[in-house]
Formats: sequence, C-alpha cells, structure tokens
Amino acid sequence: MKTNYGNTFNHGAGDTISVSVAALWPRVDKFFPCGAFVAVDSTNTEGKKIPAGTPVEITNNQIGGAVKIGSAATNPTGLSYEDAYVGKDGCTLTIVTSGDFNESLSEATITTAQKGKLPCITFIKEG
Repeated sequence: MKTNYGNTFNHGAGDTISVSVAALWPRVDKFFPCGAFVAVDSTNTEGKKIPAGTPVEITNNQIGGAVKIGSAATNPTGLSYEDAYVGKDGCTLTIVTSGDFNESLSEATITTAQKGKLPCITFIKEG
C-alpha cells in the first residue's frame, strides 16, 4: 500500500527555488462604467504606448467623449488598467476608479496633485 503521495514532478529531488509575483493592481474594486477612446493625433501617434497606470480624464462622462491622458489629465477620472498601444484608428482604455495600485511597477508618471484627486485609489510603493 502506498503511504507517500505526491512527487508528481519529482518534488524534493532538486534545489529549492523561490518565486514571487508582484501585481500592478493587487486589487481592483471599481471600473469606470465606460472606457476611453484615444484618437490618433500629434500627441498620440500610431504605435505609442500608453502604460498601465496612466492618469485618464473623461471630460464629459460619456462613451466616446473627450479624453485627456497623462500630464494633461489635471482632474483625473482614474488610471488606465493595462498597457495600450495606439493603432492606426486609435485605442481604447479601461479605467480603474477604485483599488490598490503598485506604482513601483508602472512606467506611468503620476503627479502628487493627480494622486490627490483619486481618493479611492491606494498607491503602494515597494521599498
């Protein structure tokens, strides 16, 4: 009768490997009900990367409405959920309005003033 279970992948035969994963968004509580559409223009050229965590301001709270991103978002609605790339027809952004954001893992620049306008997002900085 078998008394030792497991070892499916030869567990214990080799060295121990430690692995950790840190999430950009450890917790998301709420998304903005409609996304943002970023049109191609002189600032948002085809191929441009809009990194996750970029401040996004929806100026009229409707689908397809005007949007400001990055430093232009002086009164941000939230932060972009994932990386987006502007295509030949533009791109869309998913906007997080409430949750925990690990800013140490983001390429986006968020000013202190922008953070102050996002009270439902907790900014985490790894030490």
